[in-house]
Amino acid sequence: MSTSVTAHVTMDLEISEELAFRTPVELHYTSADPYAVRLTFTLAGDPPVSWVFARELLVDGVSMPTGDGDVRVSPCRAEPGIGAAPGPQPAPDGACPPDRVRIELRVGAEQAVMSMGTWPLLAFLDRSSRLVPLGRETSYQDINAALERILSCESPG
Repeated sequence: MSTSVTAHVTMDLEISEELAFRTPVELHYTSADPYAVRLTFTLAGDPPVSWVFARELLVDGVSMPTGDGDVRVSPCRAEPGIGAAPGPQPAPDGACPPDRVRIELRVGAEQAVMSMGTWPLLAFLDRSSRLVPLGRETSYQDINAALERILSCESPG
């Protein structure tokens, strides 16, 4: 029997330098697909858009840049310049504020950049690791069910 964790968060979505806004996002993790996280968002007037990628990308991306390909995750940290005042500094151009995680989603030349608070993401990842501890995914994976889904062209539920 599979169990799941869902978190509803708000992310900043940057479509381009001219177009950015906040949007509700659903993060979903299920023990039936123990390596993956599903991120779903809906833009007004459009059907929901889902991305499925490795949970490990989010885990690693909280503390260091990771991913090469369609999904990249990195922490947002403002780097103080020489002579900068102590304390939080504004983020450099094109970056997000500190204590946030940046998620880049790419399809060909198109790119969307999202950022969310680090703490809500850590809480979601903690809940997912209570279901399936990191490094123990193979114990929870039903190979036969996964193979059947692939062969029947179904997506995980």
